[in-house]
Amino acid sequence: MTMKLDEAQKLLLEINKTVSKMDETVRERAFDLLVGLAFGGKAPTKPPAPAKSSGGSASSTPATNSADLGEFLNNFNHDKPSDSVKVLVAWLYSQYGKYPISLEEIKALEKETGLTVPDRLDMTFKGSKKGGKNLFSSSKRGHYQLTTVGELAIKEAYGVSKGNKPRPTESDA
Repeated sequence: MTMKLDEAQKLLLEINKTVSKMDETVRERAFDLLVGLAFGGKAPTKPPAPAKSSGGSASSTPATNSADLGEFLNNFNHDKPSDSVKVLVAWLYSQYGKYPISLEEIKALEKETGLTVPDRLDMTFKGSKKGGKNLFSSSKRGHYQLTTVGELAIKEAYGVSKGNKPRPTESDA
């Protein structure tokens, strides 16, 4: 039996509605299982390995706003130091939303995670562009905030949504 595109889309939307009501920890596996049953006639025998992407773009499965930084980092390729900065910013954005991120905060996350970031973080923030438009603006000395273009780029590249946890204070960073 051959399924038409709009029938497949409706089925996927129904599966997505069902899965979105489930606990966050089982959503990905449940989605894969239900899609396998709906389209292939049987469930997959093992969970798929997380897809690694290159250049900081989103993996085939969108990232969740994971509170666990290590889990979040495992979803992305951050081989270049500048990619490491962007993935850290994406995680901060997914947790706290848009706020002035200090260079010290990024350096602390670098030490915590073992990632390599550029020596001149300020130049990384100043030089980050998409389509010729800046992703960050300097909000005060040593602090950079996502621009509107930056927010959209982070959402697109890492599949995150804006977080709403209370922002870290300078004494916390």
